[in-house]
Amino acid sequence: MGPIDAVKTCFVKYVDFDGRAPRSEYWYFVLFTGLLTSLSGHLDSEYGLTFGEQGITSGIINLLIFLPTVAVGVRRLHDIGKTSWWVLLPFTIIGIFVIIYWAAQISVDDNGYGKNPLIEDSIT
Repeated sequence: MGPIDAVKTCFVKYVDFDGRAPRSEYWYFVLFTGLLTSLSGHLDSEYGLTFGEQGITSGIINLLIFLPTVAVGVRRLHDIGKTSWWVLLPFTIIGIFVIIYWAAQISVDDNGYGKNPLIEDSIT
């Protein structure tokens, strides 16, 4: 899956917490959101677009990407056979490293969350 397809898929499935997301979809979306939040932070500081301490464009961007980010994280956890509740692990600070490790894992074959998306893509 290419970067444009990955971002499109994440926004199309922005509230789809079922199914699986391959590594490429997850990491391209993480890259996209990182670049987008950096750009919005730069715009806020460059043009003084703030409301109190919060930047206006940063706040809007964060609201727009919140659900797609959580959804692709849940689907990525499903891809490696973990339950969606693990998405709460980063709140423990050390859990951020565990989530990064799991997100880098290779997709498991068919599991309780569906067929391997990489195998499905190659058939069609």
